This record gives sequence, C-alpha cells and structure tokens, in this order.
Amino acid sequence: LTGKVINNASIIMFIATGKNKLKVVDEILNQKENYTDYPASFINPHDGELHWLLDVSSASQIEKSSEAKK
Repeated sequence: LTGKVINNASIIMFIATGKNKLKVVDEILNQKENYTDYPASFINPHDGELHWLLDVSSASQIEKSSEAKK
C-alpha cells in the first residue's frame, strides 16, 4: 500500500516491540533528528485515527513532547 492509501484509512495502527525500536519510535513521535528517514513518519490520517501500540521496552525512554504531534 502507498502512503496516500494508508492516510485515507479510518484507523491506522503501528505496533513496535523491543528495546531495539525505542530510538526509532522516539525519533518519529517527537520529530527528532532524521525522523523523515522512516516511512512511518509520513503517515498522518486525513480523517482517521493513528494509534501506536508499544510494549514497555519500546516505550520506556520516549520523551514526552511539549506539544502533541498530529
């Protein structure tokens, strides 16, 4: 599927597990460093919902952004 098709979905979910995903998830969610290197950074549903399902390892050190990114 292309990003255009995915962004038109009503519900989009990313699932990330394990501490090896921690840095990438943090970069994408908080738009750090080279976050646009990851295709997931371009997913922003037009009229739908975007959910990230993370386990403790992949979310344990994610910094909270001062402003929510949509």
